[in-house]
Amino acid sequence: EHDPSRLHNKDIVLGLTIGGVVQDLKTPRYGYLSRPVVFALAAETVRLERHITTLPPPQVALFSIIIVILLGALLARLPSMVGLVAVVVTILAISLLASYLRAKYLLDLPTAMPVFVVMFFYAALFLTKLPAFERYRHALMAVWDKVHFSQLKLFHMGEDAIITFAPDGEILTVNAAAEKLFYIKSDQVLGRPIEDILPHHAVSLLTQAATQQPGRLQTRLERDCGNHQHLDLSYNAMSVQDGWLGMVSIRDITDLKQREAELTHAATHDALTGLANRVGMEARLESLMQESQEGGETFAFLLFDLDKFKQVNDTEGHVVGDKVLEKVAKRVRGLVQDSDFVARLGGDEFVVMLPAPASEKIAGDVADRLVKSLSRPMKIDDVRVQIGASVGIALASPVYETSEDLVDAADQALYQVKREGRNGYAFASRLERAG
Repeated sequence: EHDPSRLHNKDIVLGLTIGGVVQDLKTPRYGYLSRPVVFALAAETVRLERHITTLPPPQVALFSIIIVILLGALLARLPSMVGLVAVVVTILAISLLASYLRAKYLLDLPTAMPVFVVMFFYAALFLTKLPAFERYRHALMAVWDKVHFSQLKLFHMGEDAIITFAPDGEILTVNAAAEKLFYIKSDQVLGRPIEDILPHHAVSLLTQAATQQPGRLQTRLERDCGNHQHLDLSYNAMSVQDGWLGMVSIRDITDLKQREAELTHAATHDALTGLANRVGMEARLESLMQESQEGGETFAFLLFDLDKFKQVNDTEGHVVGDKVLEKVAKRVRGLVQDSDFVARLGGDEFVVMLPAPASEKIAGDVADRLVKSLSRPMKIDDVRVQIGASVGIALASPVYETSEDLVDAADQALYQVKREGRNGYAFASRLERAG
């Protein structure tokens, strides 16, 4: 008839009287009692739904730190697998201790914090024992010791691509510029060999870095799409505790090379016709002269100018004259092979060089085609233009010691043709006219 809820959180005093006990009796708090005839137990005070005290977080944190310090001192001297066993035993011990404190003293020890602290501590300690971690640590320490913070900012934010590598070629770090230049992600290439990025120069980079001698080179990197990039590589190495740390700084100079090529082309080519100019002709002639003197083979040098071109310029104007020169260049390119060299020296003077082996017959056939082709009328802006060509030919031989001698010989043959009526060709060796 009593309401049990009225006993909630109330202290209750129980008194027991026991008689006729013939064996030991186990009591909740006092253990076993011997056989008394009559025995009154001490009062047991109980509280329904007793309150459990939770240990404050600062004390739990202090408890975790003490365990980590003690465990760290132990694990530092143990192999990794033995250390793992020690960690597992420690975690089980913490769990059992928490259960015992709760059941015995109504004290709740949150086990999550110390257990996770121990697990993370062991994981960190395990990683520090790996050889790869040692290499990374030495690399970072070397950078920390030798590079200023401004240089670290330059590494991450600079425009140059920077890659650091170990003596075995393993990539240690890449910056954002390197990721952009090579279309890679750092997590994809770290730990891989440097030849995956610089296949043609990895060996030379490692060899040079091993001697800790700085170096620089330029290379061309082919892309899958058929394009290519010109790269400027500057590399060096610094000493670390167990060897050296290599670094290569890479700059994309594709635009610079393209501008250089454009400037070189402009310096060696005629702007009007697109043919090589006098500078380009002289460079090619020197190369052919050297090959001829070393190999003993003959090449042909054809020098020609246009007959009646001055008359066209004077009567029709320079605009028509320029278009005549453009059409002449187009006709000449259509008559020769890709290996032959065509140049405009200036005005109406042109050169064709036939590489070795070139005979008189080959040179004569080309000269004959030139004369016939350039003698055909041209229609320029509804104006009919009629010109011709006089060609002087010189074949390279020991008689001509220098390129100037060869050019002078072809020039003499050219003027011999003009003296004999123009619109033909002649060889410098025989000064024979044909037309």
